[in-house]
Amino acid sequence: MHHVRPSLKLYKPFLFNWVKHASLSPILSHTLHKAYLPRQAKVTPTVHDYAGWLKGCTHSLSLHKAHVIHADIVDNGLEFLPIVGSALVNMYSKCGSFEDACKVFDMVSVRDVVLWSAIIVACANHRHAEKGLHLFEQMQLEEGIPLDKQLLTYAVKACAGMRALEEGRRTHIIITKQGLEADEFVGNSLVDMYCKCGSLKDAHGVFDYVGIRDVVFWTALICGHVESSLNKEALKLFWKMHEEGIKPNRITYQCIIRACSSVETMEEGKKIFADIVKLGFFDSHVGVDLIRMYCTFENLNDAHKVFSVLNAQDIVSYTVLITGYAEQEHGEEALRLYKGMRKGGAKPDEAIFVCVLKICSQLGASQEAQVIYFDIMSEGLDSLLCIKQSLMDMYIKCVSLEDAFALFESFTIQDVVSFSTIIAGYVLHGYDTECLKLFEDMQISRIQPNEKTYTSILKACARLKKLEYGKHIHNHLMILGFESDVFIRSTLIDMYAGCRRVEEACSIFSEGSDVVLWNTMMGIYVEHDLNRQALQLYEQLCHQDLGSSYVTLLWLIKACSDIEQGRRTHTLAVKQGWTNK
Repeated sequence: MHHVRPSLKLYKPFLFNWVKHASLSPILSHTLHKAYLPRQAKVTPTVHDYAGWLKGCTHSLSLHKAHVIHADIVDNGLEFLPIVGSALVNMYSKCGSFEDACKVFDMVSVRDVVLWSAIIVACANHRHAEKGLHLFEQMQLEEGIPLDKQLLTYAVKACAGMRALEEGRRTHIIITKQGLEADEFVGNSLVDMYCKCGSLKDAHGVFDYVGIRDVVFWTALICGHVESSLNKEALKLFWKMHEEGIKPNRITYQCIIRACSSVETMEEGKKIFADIVKLGFFDSHVGVDLIRMYCTFENLNDAHKVFSVLNAQDIVSYTVLITGYAEQEHGEEALRLYKGMRKGGAKPDEAIFVCVLKICSQLGASQEAQVIYFDIMSEGLDSLLCIKQSLMDMYIKCVSLEDAFALFESFTIQDVVSFSTIIAGYVLHGYDTECLKLFEDMQISRIQPNEKTYTSILKACARLKKLEYGKHIHNHLMILGFESDVFIRSTLIDMYAGCRRVEEACSIFSEGSDVVLWNTMMGIYVEHDLNRQALQLYEQLCHQDLGSSYVTLLWLIKACSDIEQGRRTHTLAVKQGWTNK
């Protein structure tokens, strides 16, 4: 009987369907590896057949199938062809194997624009921006490789990922030469790149050049301003976008809500929130940003309301709200939230543990801290340096300095934070001599002190009356440029005053522009029975229009030596609303 040999055309739809949808049973994998239908039919698949099957694998994201088909391609000696190489690179990239994609690319000696595009896109998708940019530059050295819109766009994205401004500008020049700068897709990638590289002037230049600007363009520019902490400018762009009839999308709202980070933007923030709810854009991501916004406004009630309506109260939302309560000195409520989080099954991370340990330190809540430490150990985070440092701070303030120092000595890595914390602890408990010894150990270890360290050392110098030591620290601070820091200056003033060098303290004060310095100097005058100078200093403060504080009033009361001055001070207290304190 005569048998008709089937045509491969009959099998192609079946094979493509199988590659796209079939399960990965060993039998089917083995069958495909032998290319069972074409081989039984004694028909050899073409390059285009393999390209189609590879495309099917990219849809199913099956790396196992990808390797099976690749092996058959190698058996047929087709892996060196650019069309097959680009299909393999795309497939491996979409299957999650960037390493395999690079190996295929390296094996193909003759590369066309499709293959170059495939590997550069793979670099972008797998966040290998540096390699992608290097390949783009390498490609430009090849003769006869045209630069198309897609290639240039991904090159710009690579520059954005690396924050490589100069390389981005060079790519921009190529885009301009190709006449693609006004293209909406390319232009948007340029705006995004310049924003991420911190060059908002260049971003505005592209934005203004492109005629048609959609919501993606506007959002890229707005987000760029938010990332650069130019929140007022971001809000201006947002409202201008409204004026031009462009409707914000979900990403625009997620970005702009972060710009509402000051009391001045409170009303705008509330209006934007109302729009978010109205448009149905409220989700957990927006919710977290709203909680953060209300915490910034010191409006913890509304922050808690937003938190309570979230569908998923995860670790991120808990962390933001707990941190908000902690910053507003509502530590007990923050700890209640932490307990609720644990009952709800949310898994804390090191950030939230550091936060609640700090709260325990502020409240002197040693028992709660012990429970939290058990939680830390159960999560296996007790060996982290940031956890140990927070625990040490809690021991200093709630338990004992001995326990804190024992923990400090157990650290395998003793950095500036560890040293600064234990030094501050010794100063807090009045062990000034030991504090200076620790400072010397820190210097021997070649660890550069920070502002907190120097503040503690200056306090110790003041109490020990170590003027020369304090002067040495002062000179060092001047070299480092720390002297302009308000708290450093305030501590220097206290140090000189503590060493009974009021004139030197006055020379450092020199009419500082911060009310903290004025209060420090007034306090020194009062403590040294120089009440007249304290009152004169207050009169100068009034002329400086820097305002005053409750601390100012306390020093004024102590400085009053006659009834008339007392009446003027009382009038000030009433005016400032301090009489209820």
